[in-house]
Amino acid sequence: MARVTEALRERIDQVWDFVIDAKVDAQDARDDEQFDASWRRSAIQLFLDHHAAVLREPDSETRRIGIAEDVELLDDELRRLGEAYGPLPDDELPRGLPRHHWWWWPAPLPGGPHERYPGWDEPR
Repeated sequence: MARVTEALRERIDQVWDFVIDAKVDAQDARDDEQFDASWRRSAIQLFLDHHAAVLREPDSETRRIGIAEDVELLDDELRRLGEAYGPLPDDELPRGLPRHHWWWWPAPLPGGPHERYPGWDEPR
């Protein structure tokens, strides 16, 4: 994991570009693009969950603030998609999603897949 973090440290501007691109794409997204937007958001969350130490370094303050603001705007767009088109069908959701990856079901059906299907968030 340390090697991945180091590689990301050297490419933090490309990570930020990825976040910006995800946000811009989500702003123009239609229902058939909700799946791709959710995948991008999950990729961003994996970075934040496992490699955010890169953003806590003193010379990364501007990037940390910018990425946080862009992620917040991306989340707003994912909520908009969920409200406009409803949640993705359960059979399109990847199994093993962590519960905090809410953007896969931003306008949830009662109970969400975690309650309807035991073991939903367990890896296959």
